[in-house]
Amino acid sequence: MLRSNQIDLTTYGPASSGGGAVCIGPGASCFRQRDRGESLSARNSFLLKGGRSDLVTGGNSLQGFGVTLPMKKWLKRIGIFLAALYLVLAVVIYVKQEVLIFHPRPRAESHSYGKYPEVWIKTEDGTRLHALHLKNGGKGVILYLHGNVGDNGRSLYQTNSLRDLGYDLFLVDYRGFGKSEGTLEEEADMTEDLQAVYDYLKAEFSEDRIILAGYSLGSGPASYLAANNQPGAVVLVAPYTSLTDMKNRFFWIFPDFLLKYELDNRTNLARANAPVYILHGTNDELIPLAMGQELEALDPERIKLVEMSGVGHRGAILNTMFRAVVERLIVGS
Repeated sequence: MLRSNQIDLTTYGPASSGGGAVCIGPGASCFRQRDRGESLSARNSFLLKGGRSDLVTGGNSLQGFGVTLPMKKWLKRIGIFLAALYLVLAVVIYVKQEVLIFHPRPRAESHSYGKYPEVWIKTEDGTRLHALHLKNGGKGVILYLHGNVGDNGRSLYQTNSLRDLGYDLFLVDYRGFGKSEGTLEEEADMTEDLQAVYDYLKAEFSEDRIILAGYSLGSGPASYLAANNQPGAVVLVAPYTSLTDMKNRFFWIFPDFLLKYELDNRTNLARANAPVYILHGTNDELIPLAMGQELEALDPERIKLVEMSGVGHRGAILNTMFRAVVERLIVGS
């Protein structure tokens, strides 16, 4: 009879001339004793170490109680799987990065944004960009570059507070956004396209009467234009230091060379000569305030940071401080 914490080891008659058979319970699997004096504890220790046993179970011999595949083989297989997964994800991030970064709202060419005059600007490769020109006295113009979501309809809402300041508003959609043609495939599709837009405005306004305003993603091409031209002033709302830095906030495990869009505000603002105002919410959950502070530190005499207490990312562009700063620049121009 087995007790709850015991194994019944019984020696049944001789299995061979070498000795009897030790079994775990009547009728159970047995192993032959090779030496009547062999210690049972030593035998069990041998089995636990994965040695070959002579267990007889229904006439079939087992190889022992050791692990079938050594641990190092499992680790190797896991390593190969993780490496393959990493490479697949890296390829997906590279190929699909436009989907991750840009969220356009395409519109049919027949779509109407209301009574505002529409302008089509042809880029170097023939792609047409759609813009709205809200005229308001013609003393100067504010070129507004929106974020990574929406279209000119969204820009109309975000710039509503700037319409009575005596400066025209020029709202433009990037490739694939709104009614603009084409798709974004590389950084030049933003920077060179917007240089064409800037050149279009220069034909009507002197550069010192052009104010660049960029929100979130739009701060990148705005700083590019500031570095390569001589605008009157620049206003960046919730800017990042670079898209590479933004990538490393969320996908730090992947190398920087996968990113086709660097949009380096840090480098561009260091090269620019125009006065710059940065508006950044202290509660920005997407682009941290520290990035705005880092940009100001490039040249504190020329670059001024306005911290908006309690303001998040989306609220920054709608804050009354946006109008106040732009109005100050216009009055002082």
